[in-house]
Amino acid sequence: MDKDFKELQDFFVGTLLSDWDPFSICRIPVQVSSQQQQVLVQAHVPGYKRDELLIDVQGSRLIITGDSKTPDAFKCPKFEKRIRLGADIDPSKVTAKLEDGILSVTLGKEALLNAKRIKID
Repeated sequence: MDKDFKELQDFFVGTLLSDWDPFSICRIPVQVSSQQQQVLVQAHVPGYKRDELLIDVQGSRLIITGDSKTPDAFKCPKFEKRIRLGADIDPSKVTAKLEDGILSVTLGKEALLNAKRIKID
């Protein structure tokens, strides 16, 4: 009986988990709030350290990537979260802090330098 169970377990683990991709199942809860001059993003990343997280800004998109160096049963070993912010971001006005498993990213909105009101003829 134990041999049959072991063969069955090896079959399913070998077949089903051989192509397992942690990016496909990791869900990182995120809260986004937009104000007039900035966007605040808070991501729930318990167990991650500062050096295990990367933050990239591309136009109006924020990308948060985590790659854990210490395995833990309660967190995903790797994740990537892409967040569309709805406004272009000024990369020089981005700050981030990690406290108690919450990553807070404050992103300053890009100013419209050439804004102009158009008169209708």
